[in-house]
Amino acid sequence: MGPLLPGVFNDYLFKDGNMVGYSLALTIGIASLAGAASFRAVYGPYRRHYAAMRELELNEIRAKSKAQHERAAGVDPAAV
Repeated sequence: MGPLLPGVFNDYLFKDGNMVGYSLALTIGIASLAGAASFRAVYGPYRRHYAAMRELELNEIRAKSKAQHERAAGVDPAAV
């Protein structure tokens, strides 16, 4: 879409070959707004997913650490 939009804007909206700068500016403005809207739409779900993955990772680390401490202390993990 990037290379197409300035040409379309230039040919059909401005109808002037010398308005390429305005066509590019309009394209960049629209793309920036679309990017910001996309970021905003996915940021909340991404944060929740990241937090859940981080919590799983921390739980695995804690479980491994606990098992290592029990082995070092001579406690049978199966008996606990």
